Amino acid sequence: MALRSRKWLFGCALLGMLAFPFLVGGSAAIDGLTLLRVRDYLGILAVVVVSWCAHAFKLRSLLRHLGTNVSAAMTLRASLAADVGFLVTPGGVGGYATSVYYLRRIGASLNGAVAITSADQAFDAIFFTIAIPLAACATASQIPMPSLSWVIAMMGAVAILAIAALAWRTFFAHGERPLFSGAFARSLQRLREFVLRVIEDLRKLLAQERALFLRALLLTSVQQLCRYGALWLIFLGLGHPLPFARVLLGQSLVVQAAALTGIPAGGGVAELGLTAAFGDSLPAAAMATALLLWRAATLYLGLVFGLGAMASFSISTPTTSTPGADQGASVPPVAKS
Repeated sequence: MALRSRKWLFGCALLGMLAFPFLVGGSAAIDGLTLLRVRDYLGILAVVVVSWCAHAFKLRSLLRHLGTNVSAAMTLRASLAADVGFLVTPGGVGGYATSVYYLRRIGASLNGAVAITSADQAFDAIFFTIAIPLAACATASQIPMPSLSWVIAMMGAVAILAIAALAWRTFFAHGERPLFSGAFARSLQRLREFVLRVIEDLRKLLAQERALFLRALLLTSVQQLCRYGALWLIFLGLGHPLPFARVLLGQSLVVQAAALTGIPAGGGVAELGLTAAFGDSLPAAAMATALLLWRAATLYLGLVFGLGAMASFSISTPTTSTPGADQGASVPPVAKS
């Protein structure tokens, strides 16, 4: 029943993505595709590919720092395959599991794969923490005062963090003082050891070397600026050059808000948000065409190449070299089936 519900949810999301541009601009959404020149399409494709490559190089840098040597092409395959989980699951929650799985497939240990996936998300968060305020300042946007609901939500988040910290102190930090016995105690001890290994790997990735941190943050910036720059190029090709900072700010807020709805890829919700954010600067026909091209650049291309990467993993096993820098916690790569 749950699987059927997810299929229906994904189907409704896909229908919303395809139908919304035609609700906005009608058949003119298709006619507008002829307004862009070949070089416009090549430019959009180029920034998408650069975004993919920047993400792959970031993952490769993190992998190498934990002792897993793998080629750039293999890392790109793993990155594209893992992205499918982020694209098709509600809120992108499935992307974490697929990222860990495919990092394991190319040779990372289990705790290393979890740490790299966490670090990857941390670098994204750092980028947006810096980029969104800068974009808001560049567009002279007024930042609204937080509402009561936002204050309550923030207080709830702080309470959750406090509870998590207390749980850490109780169950992990003082593991030498046994609170339980038997099989549960052994399972808890194994969990504690795994969490400690993940934290140690995260410390290596985020705090041990300044050069690695700056390189990963630079690659994250290239990745996200190219990803969010596709819509800016689409507007430019349609003859409506908007400030890049405005496109980055509006698109970031809309995409993050759409992800919170739990709808796969924010289907329909993201289109509605983008229309509200930029519809005052573009006619309906141009906005409809932009929505079609934006989805093609940020979703459909990723799905096509990501599914192809998944298929390539199903018919071959990557060859990796792990020189032992991942310490004794390494788990052997998944064997060829």
